[in-house]
Amino acid sequence: MEYLEFDLTAQLICSLYDAKCRSLKIENTEQLRLRFVHQIQSHLPKGILDISSQKLTKMCAPAIVKLLSHLSTQITTLILDDNPLEDAGIISLTTCQTVLDKITTISLVSVGLSPEGCIEFLSSFATNSYIRSLNLGSNPAAQKRNRFNEPACKFLGQFFVQMQNLEEINFQNSQLRATNGYALFKFVARECALKRINLANTGVNNQAIKQLCTVNARNFPFLEMLDLSGNQTLTGDACLDIANLIMFQRRFHELYIKDCTGLQEQMKVIFEALGYGSAEQLAEQEAFKRRNAVREEQRNKMLCDLHFGIRNLIQTGKVIQGDEIPKKVVQQEQNLPLTEKTCAITHLDLTNLKISAQNLQIFADSLKENQSLQVCKLENCFIDLNRIDAKNEIEFHVPFQNFCEAIFDHSKIKFLNLSKNSILDIGAQYLFKVIQIGSLKTLNLNYCRIQNDGMVNIAKGLGSAKNIEKLYIAGNNCDDIAGQALFTNLQNYQKLKLLDISLNKISFQFSEKIQQLIKSNIEQSCSEIYQSLMIQVNQFEKSINELNFIDVETIKHRQEYNDLLIQVKNLSIEMVDLHKNCEEQLKNEHNKLEDLRVKLGQKEGELGNRTIKVNEIQTRLDQDFAICEQKKRIIREKTMVIQTQIEELEEVEKAVVNDELISLQAQLEKKRKEKITLEKDCVGTLAQLAACEAILVKENLITIIQSKKGIRK
Repeated sequence: MEYLEFDLTAQLICSLYDAKCRSLKIENTEQLRLRFVHQIQSHLPKGILDISSQKLTKMCAPAIVKLLSHLSTQITTLILDDNPLEDAGIISLTTCQTVLDKITTISLVSVGLSPEGCIEFLSSFATNSYIRSLNLGSNPAAQKRNRFNEPACKFLGQFFVQMQNLEEINFQNSQLRATNGYALFKFVARECALKRINLANTGVNNQAIKQLCTVNARNFPFLEMLDLSGNQTLTGDACLDIANLIMFQRRFHELYIKDCTGLQEQMKVIFEALGYGSAEQLAEQEAFKRRNAVREEQRNKMLCDLHFGIRNLIQTGKVIQGDEIPKKVVQQEQNLPLTEKTCAITHLDLTNLKISAQNLQIFADSLKENQSLQVCKLENCFIDLNRIDAKNEIEFHVPFQNFCEAIFDHSKIKFLNLSKNSILDIGAQYLFKVIQIGSLKTLNLNYCRIQNDGMVNIAKGLGSAKNIEKLYIAGNNCDDIAGQALFTNLQNYQKLKLLDISLNKISFQFSEKIQQLIKSNIEQSCSEIYQSLMIQVNQFEKSINELNFIDVETIKHRQEYNDLLIQVKNLSIEMVDLHKNCEEQLKNEHNKLEDLRVKLGQKEGELGNRTIKVNEIQTRLDQDFAICEQKKRIIREKTMVIQTQIEELEEVEKAVVNDELISLQAQLEKKRKEKITLEKDCVGTLAQLAACEAILVKENLITIIQSKKGIRK
């Protein structure tokens, strides 16, 4: 009690217990209070505030808020499972929202959240909150279960996109039937950070799985685990979507489809999807591209306060006058089509699914190409080496033998669970090489109807085994003959750390001897592990020293980077000022250019008027020139006529009388005078034309070019 008086944390926990007693109307005893305080305080050093299964109601919410506010700097995990707080109690936690934003894990299993309460509670979280894991599942035996409808699932889909750090979501035992699951994944419109999705016993249908695995698969690029256990609402059509997720998701490692009996008919599609090469190289390439994109985005955010011209120069490599990227700049698509098929599955759980002999053969063929599978659970998969597959009329012997050979050749598989299958002695014989040379570390053969002969083969395999560490053979029909074989061979094999031979007919004497051997193996392996750990500790200390040196160098480089950034900012300010001056000068030059354009327009108008006048003068000159040419042509015609008449008269002159000749000469003389008179008139006209031309040339209105045929402009 003295401890409680001085410890504020303990006092707040006591006040929470008092509120619990008042709400439940139970007796508040000192012993129960101390037990309650101790139970909660025991988890606080780990950063966990665990108040699960305490039957806390909404009346206890103020005490929880006070405790949260006090432990704001200490806790990273908040667990309120199986407390009927309902909407009022959960929403009241948002009064200390700054504390909730710093918590990485929140578990609200069976707290009685309604769809409206879920939306109101999650709406208060900031996009950059630290929350990484959110559990909204339900416990079937709890008093209050969390409920979701289509609007709530739509909101949750958008919530996944907004939360930058949310990696795990758990809906186990919460109902997502009908369109709820479909809406949950349909409204994930952009990439989210989810890595682990638990949909066990939620009643999701094929449409929801299609949205998750095929339609919106690009928006879950980091998905590593998907748990669909217990969803008997799924049918064989969902196998194709699950296979697409396996083949095209580079980081998808864990698939749990336990008790999904509706998938049995099309299981071969999933088995065929396992038969592709490793996705590690492509995953590394995608991660490298994504890291570069993040670095580019961070750099752009750091330089966002610079002038838009510099920002465009950084983004496009060109100087752009405007706060935009030009249309000619091609932007690369972030989501490229996935065409290469790979497989990254490491954990596969097919418990309680009926596997036919044909599907087992397909699984064996796929394992020969698979390079990633590490854990395989085939518990109670109706594998019976004593019967024939009635549907395909194929015995299980050959497929199971091929399966064991594939496991033997597989270099990465470490865990294999074949319990509750009728492996029999012949199956144990097939597993001999797997135990002896294979890479398996854990093998579960519980309840496999193996008798002494099969167990002797297993014991012989253990005698020369290399990797096996845990072997479960409980519930088989073995007696002291098998026990003697196990004891004899285990003396030569010291790596085995666990051997479960319970529920067999092996006597207590052999069981004790075998367990003593296992115990000595564990002690020896512990000493070896201790030595290896000490070596690793020394290496770790060296690496810490190197990291400290790297941290010092990083601080120096960061300081240099900050100095350079300050210089860049100063230069950007100078460039902004220079840009403003250039813009002012450009405006002045633009105004001058406008003035010159106005003057040019005026000059062009005057030139147009003068051009019209010149055209009129040219028209008149052309008309006068045409008249002169016409007169010249008439004169030439008359001259030719006169010449013809003269020639005729000269010919006739010889034949006529001298008197007539004289008279004719007189007439001819008269005609010649007329001709001279006409030529003088023509010469005068030509002189007038020449004077007009000289005047026009003098005024620079026309230019005379001399040619053979006359005058032309």
